[in-house]
Amino acid sequence: MGPKPGENRRIFTVNPGYENHPVTFISWYGAILYCNWLTEMMDGHTENLVYTGIDENWTHQETVEDPSKTGFRLPSSAEWEYAAPHLGTIPPPVENLRNEYIARNVGGGHPDLTPSYYWTPANYASGAIKSTDYENETREVAW
Repeated sequence: MGPKPGENRRIFTVNPGYENHPVTFISWYGAILYCNWLTEMMDGHTENLVYTGIDENWTHQETVEDPSKTGFRLPSSAEWEYAAPHLGTIPPPVENLRNEYIARNVGGGHPDLTPSYYWTPANYASGAIKSTDYENETREVAW
């Protein structure tokens, strides 16, 4: 089914040589358009699109994000901030981190944090066993 009269649809193509690399060089624009496309495919309509304001001369400043919509979306900045340092549901086994991790009422963790979940401190790369002051440990999990 093609676009309705007056509808503006973007079509993305894959650069030659990247046909088997679907997540290579994905931009923020491509990611939110994928969210809109997936919402439309799953719902069968565009009423739940989270991102609007997309036109022929699209810039990120024009994009309107409506978090009250139920369509697919990218994680918010706050969600990324919480997800990035997540360690899991088992206390860290590494001695250095054992005294520094954050959990509910532990290491400065807020009492509203989910019980039995653990996070690295803010000065650690996600998944690292020591702070970013330690280059080798940081290189194990980050570039």
